[in-house]
Amino acid sequence: MSSPGLLMAKELEEAHFAAAALPKEGFDISALRRAIGDIGLDMPPGVRIQPAETANCHWVTTPISDTKRRIVYSHGGGFVAGGLPSHRTLLAWLAYYASASVLFVDYTLAPEARFPTQLHQVHDALAWAASNGPSGASDAAGLFIAGDSAGAGIALAALLMARANGAPLPDGALFFCGMFNLAHASSAFIQAASRRQSMVEAYLGDLALVEDPLASPIRADLGGLPPLLVQTGTMDGCRADSAILSERAKAAGVPVTLQVWQDTFHVWQRFAPLAPEADEALQAAGRFIAEQIGS
Repeated sequence: MSSPGLLMAKELEEAHFAAAALPKEGFDISALRRAIGDIGLDMPPGVRIQPAETANCHWVTTPISDTKRRIVYSHGGGFVAGGLPSHRTLLAWLAYYASASVLFVDYTLAPEARFPTQLHQVHDALAWAASNGPSGASDAAGLFIAGDSAGAGIALAALLMARANGAPLPDGALFFCGMFNLAHASSAFIQAASRRQSMVEAYLGDLALVEDPLASPIRADLGGLPPLLVQTGTMDGCRADSAILSERAKAAGVPVTLQVWQDTFHVWQRFAPLAPEADEALQAAGRFIAEQIGS
């Protein structure tokens, strides 16, 4: 059964969509960007958000953040919306529960920039964070990549790019309600709302690219990736993406932890601390990170 906080979180999300005048049908990118905005929830005491010394990035830290334990984060929003205002509470609580420094990648949205621009921006941020932290140049003692929804797909593709380039891989990856399949014919999430197909079109430009493993990384060879934490919910429209990705990763020999949370909706993690389920999910993310680096 959903907690009262989770029910309030869902009502808050729906209120934001209503206030933005987001149409049920059709594609209004301005309304969508208004809808996926600041949700106004509390952040941990002493949280600090500061520009990073690399393009399109900010550091999010708390007083207990280890500057050498780093998470590179790629946000959701259907490739066309979202940013620091929409995700700052998630980032802050993730930094708190993981005792980590989070490098938020504010990648260029579509259609202002198209695939694979966003992948390169996240890939470059990951490479930079390996030897740079919020206090300056220093090697990471634990490096992770993470993302939610469309941002999880971008994060996974950036990880695949790093593997293809022969770059050192992070210690693990965390995916919250990941959108890993952009093909309308096989994605129930995209089929459920016409605007989602429009988001994909804005991102890719050429719909033939949905078959590219970097656009739909559920199609990729996943061998050799670091341990994965995959979180989804029973009410998450992308639940099938998470399940299939987990199965394929396990078949490729990748250590995978799949967590399916009861009665939770798409990217409920964004609603910490209002929803206890969001705090619990981010606490689980913190434990996963600690397990991978042995602390």
